[in-house]
Amino acid sequence: MIVEPWTIDGSGGEPIRGDAHPPTRAPARAAALIVHGFKGYKDYGFIPLLARELAGDSPLAVHRFNLSHAGVGADPSTFERPDLFERDTWRTQADDIRTVMTAAYEGRLPHTPPGLPIVLIGHSRGGTACILCAGRAFRDDEPVKPSMVVTVSAPEAADTMSDDQRALLLDRGWIDSPSSRTGQQLRVGRDWLQQQIDHPDDHDVQAMRARIGCPMVAVLGQEDDVVPADDAVQLVSRHENVIPVVIEGADHVWNTPNPADPAAPLSEQLRTLLDAVRMHLALSGVLAPASAS
Repeated sequence: MIVEPWTIDGSGGEPIRGDAHPPTRAPARAAALIVHGFKGYKDYGFIPLLARELAGDSPLAVHRFNLSHAGVGADPSTFERPDLFERDTWRTQADDIRTVMTAAYEGRLPHTPPGLPIVLIGHSRGGTACILCAGRAFRDDEPVKPSMVVTVSAPEAADTMSDDQRALLLDRGWIDSPSSRTGQQLRVGRDWLQQQIDHPDDHDVQAMRARIGCPMVAVLGQEDDVVPADDAVQLVSRHENVIPVVIEGADHVWNTPNPADPAAPLSEQLRTLLDAVRMHLALSGVLAPASAS
C-alpha cells in the first residue's frame, strides 16, 4: 500500500508531520484525519492499521499526523522536543486540527482532491481535541467544518486533574508527566490549565459537542481502564446527534501492541471498531457520490 509523507506548518510555525494513505479501490469521496492522543503519535499502535484498513476498503483519503506540539519529531522512538510538549495546550491542538482540515479541503495534502467532506477521527485526548476543534468551527461559522466526527476512547472533559495537581501546576508552572514508553521525564506546562481557566467556553467539551452540526459517533471500549465506557455513555447520550458504540473486550489501545506488527492479524476489537466506523460512515451519507452539477 502507498503511504506518502507530508509536512505543513502548524501552531507557532512548528511542523505537523503526516502520512497519506490513498484509497485503493475507488476515487476518494472524503478525507479522514486521524488524531493521536496524549503522548501519542501517528505511528502509535493501532493508528497505522486503522488508516491502512480504512483506505484499503473505503473511498477515503486517510491522513494520520503528529500534532505540532506532541514533542515527537521524525524519530518516533523518543520525544525529540520535550520543550514543545511542555508548551502544548488544547488550543494548540485544535488549531493544528483546523490547519490540517483546511489543507485537506483545499487539496494541499497528497491524494486529496479539493472540496472533499472531512471526517475527524480522534483517539483518546485526540478525540477530545477533535470535539473542541469541531465545536469551535460550527460556533464561529468557520469556512471549513467537518462532515462527521468519530471519537475513539475519548475523555468527555478537558481537565481531569485533581485539585492538588491543579494547584501545583499553577503555583510552580509545571508538573511532571513521565513517559513510560521512552523513560523521559516530560512536563505539562501552566498554559495547558491557564487557558482553560481564562477561556472556559472554549474548553467545555459537552457544550462544544452540542454546537457540532454534523453526525458524531463515540466509540468506547468496555474494558477501557482509562476512559470508563459507562461514564462516557452517560455524557454523550445527552446529545441527540451523538451515537455511542460500546465494544466488548476492548481496552484503551484496542488490544493492539505498540509498535504493532503490520503483518499480524488485527485484534477482534480493532476489527469491530473498523466495522463500526465503516457502518456509520455509510449511514451518514458522507461517502455518497457527489451529485452532478
